[in-house]
Amino acid sequence: MWLPVSLSRPLIWAALAALPACIWIPDAALRMVAASIVTLGLWDAWRQVRHQRLRLSLSQDAIGLANDAIVISDVDNRVIAVNAAFTEITGYESHEILGLKLETLAAPRHDKTFYQHFWSTLKNTGRWEGEMWNRRKHGDEYPEWLKVRAVTDKRGKITHFISLFADISAQKARERDLRRIGYEDPLTGLPNRRRLHDLMESRLRGVRAGESLDIALVDMMITINGSVTCVTT
Repeated sequence: MWLPVSLSRPLIWAALAALPACIWIPDAALRMVAASIVTLGLWDAWRQVRHQRLRLSLSQDAIGLANDAIVISDVDNRVIAVNAAFTEITGYESHEILGLKLETLAAPRHDKTFYQHFWSTLKNTGRWEGEMWNRRKHGDEYPEWLKVRAVTDKRGKITHFISLFADISAQKARERDLRRIGYEDPLTGLPNRRRLHDLMESRLRGVRAGESLDIALVDMMITINGSVTCVTT
């Protein structure tokens, strides 16, 4: 792993300047001074590398602990790195997905227009966020909330993409249950009064627009504790 060393630090420049002096200056005392400066410069460079290694290690640990899946891909959208949450959500181990395009995970739910808008927004604004459907390793589809950011160089050219996503299957299932509870009877699964009210409002709007309206009267016989009760709806 290569870690860059900043050359903007005075000690490193002094060490580079003093290095030839260690060889060519005839005076032994001056050579000792030059050697000391070179030593200080090497120590400063080593300290930079050590701090950068520590920051890199902490960053990798933080990414590994994230609940959201994190993917780093190149300009061609080929995967460079993933975290543990990515494997947990998709089922793909890192060695199975590295080098592949993220389109490998795409579920066939989105049309060409969707992806054209996705890439256009990402390249023009540098970011995109929204719901997208993907497929796990074994083929089952799942919804995810995706955030993508484009990384650019000093000239503004895109070099990498950083993607974060979370599996929202459970959230969407809860939303479906809430809608079902709101509009259906929990015992029979039939539309409840709220649903009937909404349907009647919709049909009445149609009547005002000149459409016809059909109403059915249904009598239900319900047995409760051996007795028969007649319910008219």
